[in-house]
Amino acid sequence: MSLVEYEQTGTIEFMLNGDVVTDDSAHMTFAVRMPQDCLGDTTCGEYRDGMISQNDNPEISISCDSVGSDCRCTLSEDEPPATNTDTYAIQDTQLIITESDGTRIEMSYCVTEDTLVMRTDTDFDSVTLHRS
Repeated sequence: MSLVEYEQTGTIEFMLNGDVVTDDSAHMTFAVRMPQDCLGDTTCGEYRDGMISQNDNPEISISCDSVGSDCRCTLSEDEPPATNTDTYAIQDTQLIITESDGTRIEMSYCVTEDTLVMRTDTDFDSVTLHRS
């Protein structure tokens, strides 16, 4: 399974009291490629039906098509809007967000003019925020 698209929209506010308030929603699309040889006698439609029957999240839609000798599926999820209040702190060049469940996320950050770029030290993905 590979992530094809991820789009998150909304707002994030860093308050002077150390709270960080997010109000956002997200859309994700994943792609699954299953060689027909690995499905045996199962058709692509039956494979899709099996994924649908195991899916307990009504926000995920699943579609599959036979393409050549593969069954290619697309899974899309729209996360509903949510508002969360967590806390943040700055230590040297690190932005540390502590979520309400106690999970800590440490990120390096850079601010230039109206742009904040945050990056975790475990991967090279970054989040870019623009002031509106």
